[in-house]
Amino acid sequence: MENQDFFLEIAKTKHPIDSTDREILPLPENSHVLRRSGTYFLKPKKEESFEEQKQRFARELEAMRKKYRPFLANYCKEISGEAQTEELKEFRFRYMEEDECFTDRNHPGKEWETVTVPDYRGPEGRWSGYYQTTFSCPGEWKTEVSGGKRVVLWFQSVDYIGEVYVNGNFVGSHEGFFAPFSFDVTRYLKEENELTILCKNDVSILGKGEFLDGDKIYAATGPGWDDPEIGWHHCPAGAGLLGKVRLELRPELFIEDIFVRPDLENGTAELRIGVYNYRNDVVQDFSMDITIVPENFEGTEIGEGTFPIKAVGPGKNEYRHFLKLSDYRLWEPETPWLYQAQVLLKKEDVVVSGRKQTCGMKRFASDETSTPKGKFFLNGKPAMLRGANEMGHLQQCVMKEDWDQLVDDILIAKMCHMNYYRMTQRPVQEEIYDYFDHLGMMHQCDLPLFSFLRRPQFSEAVRQVGEMEHLVRRHVSTAMVTFINEPMCIRRTSDPNSKFSRRYDAKGHRNLLRDELEAFFAAARKAVYVENPDRKAVIRPLRRAVARRKASRRHDNATYC
Repeated sequence: MENQDFFLEIAKTKHPIDSTDREILPLPENSHVLRRSGTYFLKPKKEESFEEQKQRFARELEAMRKKYRPFLANYCKEISGEAQTEELKEFRFRYMEEDECFTDRNHPGKEWETVTVPDYRGPEGRWSGYYQTTFSCPGEWKTEVSGGKRVVLWFQSVDYIGEVYVNGNFVGSHEGFFAPFSFDVTRYLKEENELTILCKNDVSILGKGEFLDGDKIYAATGPGWDDPEIGWHHCPAGAGLLGKVRLELRPELFIEDIFVRPDLENGTAELRIGVYNYRNDVVQDFSMDITIVPENFEGTEIGEGTFPIKAVGPGKNEYRHFLKLSDYRLWEPETPWLYQAQVLLKKEDVVVSGRKQTCGMKRFASDETSTPKGKFFLNGKPAMLRGANEMGHLQQCVMKEDWDQLVDDILIAKMCHMNYYRMTQRPVQEEIYDYFDHLGMMHQCDLPLFSFLRRPQFSEAVRQVGEMEHLVRRHVSTAMVTFINEPMCIRRTSDPNSKFSRRYDAKGHRNLLRDELEAFFAAARKAVYVENPDRKAVIRPLRRAVARRKASRRHDNATYC
């Protein structure tokens, strides 16, 4: 079944709610009458040559650059207490041989390829490969480490499973290709250090052919890679160090996350502030200074406050504080005004850790009580989302650090009257969301699931939903998140000749059935709620009320989905 047309199968799939086929009749011919108030004549439009069209395009693009250039500005001053960073870019790579052990990674005679991170490559399917580099910490960090600070390895994203080793010591692993993660590696450091990332790929849950599938939570799009024999790949699931790799010198108490939740109706904002304690004991009696100031325009703060912190326990902590806002500007696609939340953690007026985060004053909502349901509202006004799928070109801009092209690509979309991008079937690098914030482009973020969810990956998928919302929640450009694209109808039936029986035999014994998939949707909504209660989660493309389906569901051997 290698040549199976998977998308044709989707198109032919019967809708899970309809029990009988029926003809869709056209509207009555005279149901809408157009009335003329006069006679109008349009002047024929002059045909433009290709060169004239290019010149007009260049003029319009330059006008857009001029219009939005002020919104890319940053008028904020640096704050104290931020982490010091050192980026690691040059690595060597080789594929792990099938019968090879990790202890053989440096066996002499093995051929390595020199690569620059980010690096994304094929083939699709199950394989493992080593990314390796050597590093030494900057000399000035030694005094700081002896004073209690920590050296942390930070990864923007590793596709798909990354096992991290420093000087042969396993320091941690992460599953999923889009979420940042980090490990404290202070105890493993020497003068010169070997960093090895064992990168593992898998067949995606979507599968390859009728029977071959895997556990990789991946849908059908990516940044792509250029295969020397086959050519450009976009949809197949490659792997690699897809994001940046950094060494960070962090204080023992480190502000790692800031999330601003504006409540425009009451003129307040809740700030959720994550503080990581790298010590093994509880530390007490701190204070937290919070200020929200304009970022891309000049002005005064719109909110500030100082709050006592009784205790910071080991590991992750989250503190929630409320500020009264005054005289703020709304974030809109045409005028994307931005603010910066600045947070300082202090011990007896000495700054221990500091962090800043771009934010905006916006409320995006979906009306779930209207008929029909689903009308969108931006800042209390009806909003029409006009956009298209992003298919890897913005991700390539970030990987190549071609920021001018990234800006132009977003502005060209706005020239086409788009105000919205669907980041198709995957969360992407945070730099894209940053530019969406600054250029007034709303977006939809998809969990990378297409059609199916493997039964043993239920809990892992819920965990990744939480990571996805945590990644995008702080970006004012985020309009909605989704959990799956084009869910397939899998059900059990007692008829061995039924196409549903064949589909169950091929996929149902490995993937969730429809009622189980809806249980995943319910769990995913809760995971989003914990990260961001303001998000209205949307599932594509469920167009009808679940209650109608439940009312007619049969609870015998033929479970309808």
